[in-house]
Amino acid sequence: MASYDLSLIQQTVAKHGIESFTMMALNGIVTMGMNMEQALAVIAKLTPSEFYKTMPSQKDPGMFQDVYRALTPNGKTAYIKFTAYTNGRVVIQFKEK
Repeated sequence: MASYDLSLIQQTVAKHGIESFTMMALNGIVTMGMNMEQALAVIAKLTPSEFYKTMPSQKDPGMFQDVYRALTPNGKTAYIKFTAYTNGRVVIQFKEK
């Protein structure tokens, strides 16, 4: 069961765009051969059925991370990790599975 409401995460990403991503997530998008527009579209289309697992944060005790797996426009599977950081950077990882 996810720790965070996916629709709220999607709303945050839609509102703040690139500011919603950590540098690690941005680097992962580039490594996957994608651009920001594509990454934003993948997140916008995520569904609860693509939820994979919730895991505790290793860096921030008491925080949790929700992991989703989603197909990208270039046919790769992305491993996307969200958390509820108050700085708004809710997409903490976006990498190829």
